[in-house]
Amino acid sequence: MRRTCFWIFPLLAILSCTITLKGSTRIEKTLKLEPGGTVYLDTSGGDVRVRGAAESGARVVVTSTSDVERVYDLRFDEQPHAVRIEAHRRSPAGFWSNHISLRFEIQVPKRTNLEIRTGGGDVRADELEGTFRMKTSGGDVETTDLRGNLDAETSGGDMRVRELKGDLRLHTSGGDIRAAGISGHVEVQSSGGDIEVDLARGNAYGGDIETSGGEIRVALDPAVSLDLDASAGGGDVHTDLPLTITGKVAESSLRGTLGKGGQLLRLHSAGGDIRVRPL
Repeated sequence: MRRTCFWIFPLLAILSCTITLKGSTRIEKTLKLEPGGTVYLDTSGGDVRVRGAAESGARVVVTSTSDVERVYDLRFDEQPHAVRIEAHRRSPAGFWSNHISLRFEIQVPKRTNLEIRTGGGDVRADELEGTFRMKTSGGDVETTDLRGNLDAETSGGDMRVRELKGDLRLHTSGGDIRAAGISGHVEVQSSGGDIEVDLARGNAYGGDIETSGGEIRVALDPAVSLDLDASAGGGDVHTDLPLTITGKVAESSLRGTLGKGGQLLRLHSAGGDIRVRPL
């Protein structure tokens, strides 16, 4: 067993503890971060979980089933109003390093911005206020109870967003998207899956929802005013809302206004049906 711990008092402020036991690793660090700051995380791989709390400071726990420090160059840096975490594979890397498990669990002040990039894992964020950018090359994205704009992208996973008070931009190259309780403008795209979006009551900001290989299901507040343009290249368009239809009526396309009309909500599926229903 290898155990290394360092305690440095608050003015110097990083609490660090590394434990390696039977090939596994657990690294704990406490970094200075006041509310309103930003967490930057850039890692070659691994799952990421960030959650908001009432306390100041960023508490970071890195775990792995292997001796991660033999494979990754780990860096933890305190900056004015920011924390930067980096984990990049050392070169050259052996065959087994591609199969190493890595996980980041981070607790931050509730009011914190996120800039997260991982080369091969899931990303989850809960109970935060700020602006949020997330990108993973091979995992799922999941968020709950965020206040602020969210911009997220995955090259090979599903996306789940619940209760977002802000604008939403999601893109996946190979998965399904489910978003509910969205209060802002939406831009949602999947290259190979189904999309389901429930806009929050009062949301009349419109947006663009598109999939190349699945169905689209959207729920709207029937009391708002919007313009709607829906087209299905490989299916039908259905609506249960009281729309005023404009243009030609066809099974695979629909144009109309909800209420007095307003911002445009565009829906397009190249490979499935589209259904619009009331909340």
